[in-house]
Amino acid sequence: MNKFNRLFNTDTTKVKITGQDGWYRVKEIHESRQWIEVVGLGGSFQRNHIETFTNKENKTMKYTVRNVYGISGLTTHRKPETGLKAASKREGEGWAVYDEDGNQWDRDFDGNPQIVKRGDE
Repeated sequence: MNKFNRLFNTDTTKVKITGQDGWYRVKEIHESRQWIEVVGLGGSFQRNHIETFTNKENKTMKYTVRNVYGISGLTTHRKPETGLKAASKREGEGWAVYDEDGNQWDRDFDGNPQIVKRGDE
C-alpha cells in the first residue's frame, strides 16, 4: 500500500478524489500515513483514491449544489451567490450549496450569502 509522503499536510494540502467533483482540504493524516480524512466527505481515503493534490493557496473555491436526499443533478459554481440562485430554482426539497471545505451556505435575512454550517462540525 502506498503511503502519503511528507508533502501532504493538514495546513495547506487540497486533494482531488476519484469520482468526486472539486478539491477537498485534508483534515487528518493517520500516524501510519496510509490514509487521510478530508473535510466535507466521510470516511478515510488511501493514496490510490487521490487523483492529484496541491499545496498552493490560490486554487479557486468552487461551490457545489447537491441534494441532501441523494437526487442526482450536481452542479458547480464559482460564487456562492450563483450556487444559491441555482439551488432556489431546483424542483423539490433538499437542495443545498456546499463549498470545497464542506461548509454549507444559505442566505441571511438581507439576502447575502453566509455559512450556516461549518464542514468540520
